[in-house]
Amino acid sequence: EYEVVWGKHVAETEDEVISLAVSFLAVQMLRFCISGHLPDASGVDKPWQEWHSNFQCALLLLAGVIAGGADVARLLHERSHNVNFTRVASSDSKVSTSPVSSARAGGWFQKISAMTFAFSLLFAAEWWISSNFDLDGSLKAVVSALLVTFAAFIFIFGIDKVADMHFEDAELDQALRLIISALGMLVGFSWERCFDAALGDLSTRGQGDGYEGANAA
Repeated sequence: EYEVVWGKHVAETEDEVISLAVSFLAVQMLRFCISGHLPDASGVDKPWQEWHSNFQCALLLLAGVIAGGADVARLLHERSHNVNFTRVASSDSKVSTSPVSSARAGGWFQKISAMTFAFSLLFAAEWWISSNFDLDGSLKAVVSALLVTFAAFIFIFGIDKVADMHFEDAELDQALRLIISALGMLVGFSWERCFDAALGDLSTRGQGDGYEGANAA
């Protein structure tokens, strides 16, 4: 019994790590294809790479929407052709924890597409703010986090209404709920980047003040 519970939790953790890593790398690839500049390992552009046209921002957001809606579109297409089957979530005890499990692979696709949409929304907002407003690092991060939070809540409200309309379809409802979960994680990521930027600014200013005080003495 304990081994079964352990296997379920390990499988859930593996699925989350895979979806986060693959979706983040996919969005960095999209950013490179759209802008021609590859960000650093944390997804931050160099200062001379921060400007992007509104078309590039919209293109990145559109690519994320397409990726996020891919699994939902697949399910709707299958329903329109009367193709019905049930995909069990990785947390279900009936699902095999084997790496080659088709159920787990399907769950990966759902989570990767949802997180790709979330990361695309985050970086598209950062591109747009950096290109249209003259803000320093910490203030820009705050404005970006506020914008992303507002946009995420709007998407969550709309997707939740759609999920309520299709509550009888367990698989479609699960796909929509995964997008909502990804948007919730997006809000957390945006504020985490905001706090990192604020901490970096504080440490830089503190070092500068200490250096000037030492020279004055």
